[in-house]
Amino acid sequence: MAFTQMTNMSPPGYFSKSSYDYIRCKVKKILSHDFVDNVYVDDNSIARVLLRVLERRLETVDKMFNLAIMEICNEFKTYQLERVKTLRLERYYPQTQQIYNNLSSTGPDLQMIKLSKQPSTFRFFFA
Repeated sequence: MAFTQMTNMSPPGYFSKSSYDYIRCKVKKILSHDFVDNVYVDDNSIARVLLRVLERRLETVDKMFNLAIMEICNEFKTYQLERVKTLRLERYYPQTQQIYNNLSSTGPDLQMIKLSKQPSTFRFFFA
């Protein structure tokens, strides 16, 4: 509903196939400086970003295209950074869960472990 209402008041050629191709080409060119792989942005994603830019503020078509290109590039870079961070944490997680350290040939410090029968500093007062 919102998409059809916004497309009626959008500038001519704003949601056309040629504008999608132009934005896709620019995004690919900008992201090729930072990433080795080719980045392909589908038409639905471009349409959603163009709609967001159009809802924010009505500008000239060139300026709205530039805003859409910047937004797509920023979203992709943010997604990639988050993905790399998650994969790095996932890669080193098993090593953090090991009880025995193979490098230093040491195990956990058992003197620091408090058993349930030992007194602790916690006090509970029931009123």
